[in-house]
Amino acid sequence: MTNAGLRAALMNLTQRVTTQSHVVNNHFVAQANQGVGPQPNASTPASRIWDFTRMNPPTFHGTKVDEDPQGFIDEFFKVVDAMGVTPREKSELAAYQLEDVAQVWFEQWRVERPLERGPVDWEEFNEAFLDRFFPLEWREKTMVEFMNFYQGRMSVQEYSLKFTQLSKYSPTMVANSRARMNKFLMGVSNLVEK
Repeated sequence: MTNAGLRAALMNLTQRVTTQSHVVNNHFVAQANQGVGPQPNASTPASRIWDFTRMNPPTFHGTKVDEDPQGFIDEFFKVVDAMGVTPREKSELAAYQLEDVAQVWFEQWRVERPLERGPVDWEEFNEAFLDRFFPLEWREKTMVEFMNFYQGRMSVQEYSLKFTQLSKYSPTMVANSRARMNKFLMGVSNLVEK
């Protein structure tokens, strides 16, 4: 297919989606005016997904070397937390954002779960996801990197940024502001004895 043909096909598709959107919207407006059907502010699964996708949540493939599983979880959680969804909805929306190997893993994991455990909630998904895509060995390696992290030739601002990035992998070491301050000061170059 040529670029012109592809462009024409995309324009046609865009027009059809726009037309369909107007038809659906007019239908709901008419129902709302009559007091029938879903109300404009009512939350439906379709409206949740629409709101969710408009917030541009991250996707996770499980095949890219530079993918950060913890970063995916952190960014994803910011989106769903802002939406105020339930723990079950969080796990469902997270599964919606998995692609490639990660999607295959999720489907296999879900099928292998005992039925009596009920629907997957956020905590269970989060733990299983990180166990699979951010194994304990990697987490320990990152924690050791944080434990041995010091300023070196970095500016204080660079050190501070990197410190913040690494600290999310060692939450127990920076559990409160005092612990965070102590760890930060331990790594500042002119305070570190070599």
